[in-house]
Amino acid sequence: MTLAGLDGTHFRSLRSTTKQSRGQAWTWSEIVLDVADVLERFVQLPAPRVPVFTLDDQASRDDVRAAADHLRAEWSLPEGPVGHLVRHMEANGILVCRLPIADHDIDAFSQSSGDRPIVILTTNKDDAARSRFDAAHELGHLICHPEADPSGGHERQAHGFAAELLMPEADMRRVLPRRFNLNTYARLKQEWGVSIAALLFRARTLEIVTEAAYRRAVVEMNATYGRRNEPFPLTRPDDPTLLANAFAIAAEQGLSVDRLAELANLSTSDVETVISGAKAWPLVRPVGP
Repeated sequence: MTLAGLDGTHFRSLRSTTKQSRGQAWTWSEIVLDVADVLERFVQLPAPRVPVFTLDDQASRDDVRAAADHLRAEWSLPEGPVGHLVRHMEANGILVCRLPIADHDIDAFSQSSGDRPIVILTTNKDDAARSRFDAAHELGHLICHPEADPSGGHERQAHGFAAELLMPEADMRRVLPRRFNLNTYARLKQEWGVSIAALLFRARTLEIVTEAAYRRAVVEMNATYGRRNEPFPLTRPDDPTLLANAFAIAAEQGLSVDRLAELANLSTSDVETVISGAKAWPLVRPVGP
């Protein structure tokens, strides 16, 4: 398999990962597409509906906010917390998979060069809030960056998009306190589905807290919990279910994992990895009348 598709793929951490490791990760997106192509012979997946709001290199914070507002309007997302973000993405035809990526420096990646946009999340994120932010970040690339930037210049905009989508400025100015209080931030973490670290950074970006207050809060959190651990973990992981649901319906028509692997020209283990997940809600229906 060639790595030509890398040109259309949004990768983070370009400086800390090799092209070989990115190529190995990118192979998963091709596997996901191959599985989806076979499943669509048996079921109807949601049609891709990803509104484009292209941002150029000079885009301002207002432009990024407008992009997030545009998506909310196009997808009829609720005001305030967006809820199960991955579910919204899958309902609008984005293939989302949580897969084992060997290089732990790759947090997530996305591509839209094929018939369907794809977002790959990794399995090495213990904190559901951080993984959820990764999903919003990659969604920002799909919305704002039709062409991938190999220099990594789009990362700041994608971060800003994710922050605005998950923590809208107007709401944050209303709910974020001017002094750090762990109990308040823990409650907001659960309500908005984002990490305490993200909420703190948002408060700093919006100048709700001063730079000095932000640094004091970070030092306090790191001293108590460490840099990688946060208290009050989320209990609502945004796990994808679309392909698992699609296979469950196709299986009712007689499709087995082995047959799916054969039709997709893939190994059974790779197919099992892609379609793993609980059947939680209906997004697909059988092909035909």
